Amino acid sequence: MKKPIGSFVIVGLKILLSAIVLYLLFTVVTPAEIAATFHDAEAGWVIAAIALIPVQVAFRSFRWRVLLRSGDVSVTLRAATDVVLMGHAFSSVTPAEIGDFVARVNLRGATSRSLVVALTIADKVCHSAGVLTLGLPSLIFLLTAQAFWALGVLVFLCVLWWTVYRFRSATEFLLRIVPTGIRGMIERVIGSLIAVPTNAIVRAGLLTGATLIVFAVQEYTLLRSVTTVGMVDAWNGFWSGMAVRSVFPFFLGDLGIREATHIYFFGRVGVPANEALSVSLMMFAVNTVTPAIAGLVVFLRRPSPNSS
Repeated sequence: MKKPIGSFVIVGLKILLSAIVLYLLFTVVTPAEIAATFHDAEAGWVIAAIALIPVQVAFRSFRWRVLLRSGDVSVTLRAATDVVLMGHAFSSVTPAEIGDFVARVNLRGATSRSLVVALTIADKVCHSAGVLTLGLPSLIFLLTAQAFWALGVLVFLCVLWWTVYRFRSATEFLLRIVPTGIRGMIERVIGSLIAVPTNAIVRAGLLTGATLIVFAVQEYTLLRSVTTVGMVDAWNGFWSGMAVRSVFPFFLGDLGIREATHIYFFGRVGVPANEALSVSLMMFAVNTVTPAIAGLVVFLRRPSPNSS
């Protein structure tokens, strides 16, 4: 009984936190303003964002398959895609991307669950490293208006990721300055990443970059559907929010947090709050709800474990 009760508590906690944040946001922007913005949105830009959904799902599926095959886990692209879509569905109602993690760990045909766990961690590390590499320079630039510092942060992060991955002595040095309480968790994460062959990491990194660029293009098209904004401003606003949100899925998910960062960071580049919030909700529908529905369909159509 403890396990299902605990699961319900976790799901309820995420829903409660998201509801509180969204309630506070809707005291800033009224539902009527949101409805008016949706009504005036240009359909062509929205359709362009929707058309990119299969592209970003394909890139994420290719990345997952690359990592699995690096661990000698034989899996088809269709099976990898099914797992990615089911992860969307499960993580929609669980904090900390627990649902996505469970979907990947229970991969059918895997000979070693511990190996799949390690590769799942490596996949999450690749994604988070990509978000921080692209997001932190934009965040620094947006807050300081200094391109020099943004470029410096970008170079520093690229050198840091490669050093941590490539040189064990550097990794051990960095771990010495980490608080003891979280050192073990970080060691397991880095160990999972180091265990992946270099060529697989490079390919996974390139696929991560491609996925994140698709996200940015979707954001820009949705912004253009409701307002006129420059590509540089859209880029900095989007990636600044991504950098801040990258820490929240490890706790309680980003629903509500995503909307708040949209209002704040796009507000800094001149986008009104009602338009920024509308774009955030459309992004949620395009990149979370739609793949989640597809994942639920995949889950319901799976053969039961007892079927022959």
